[in-house]
Amino acid sequence: AQDTSKTVRLRNLHINGFGSGGGGIQITGSATGTTVTIEDGFIDGQGSNNGRGIDDQRSGGGKLIVTNTTIQNNAGAGISVLPAGGSSNIQVLLNNVRSYRNGTGAQFGNLTRVMIDQSAFEGNVGAGILTVAGAIVDVDRSTIIHNANGVQAAGGVITLANSNIKFNTSQGVNVSGGTVVSFGNNRIAFNASPGTAPSPAG
Repeated sequence: AQDTSKTVRLRNLHINGFGSGGGGIQITGSATGTTVTIEDGFIDGQGSNNGRGIDDQRSGGGKLIVTNTTIQNNAGAGISVLPAGGSSNIQVLLNNVRSYRNGTGAQFGNLTRVMIDQSAFEGNVGAGILTVAGAIVDVDRSTIIHNANGVQAAGGVITLANSNIKFNTSQGVNVSGGTVVSFGNNRIAFNASPGTAPSPAG
């Protein structure tokens, strides 16, 4: 049976830092098997001290599920999942998530396992989606536009399917230590530079 004491659900939250907030939702702790669900949220204006919209730093691992949520105008990452110590597995689902005009749209660290579906990353100062070593991120039916780099694999693996990567001002696909894989049905076009061609899947 599921231990419901390890589950936190946040619904219909509107968090506005008015440009000076230090952070929206921060998730920490060492308990194992915890689940955090964020639904129908709006996080805006965390503008000081590299403020992040959603910041998951759990050292005990767990799950993060974010649905139908907008994160915008934050100085740091809109969504950051960097396990403390880099040694815990955090499983992530982003569905119908919109990350606009942040430092980075979404960033993922070691041992994260991420599914991004029907989401949008627009106008972020750095990458729309960034991975470091040990992360595996699957992007499906999503739009990544008007960022510096569309997707950036500084490490780890990003897989792409049915997605648009367009109008990014540096590179569509930036590979600087990781791997980007495409199922061949993406639209990567009209970026300032295409960047590195993804490896074919299969």
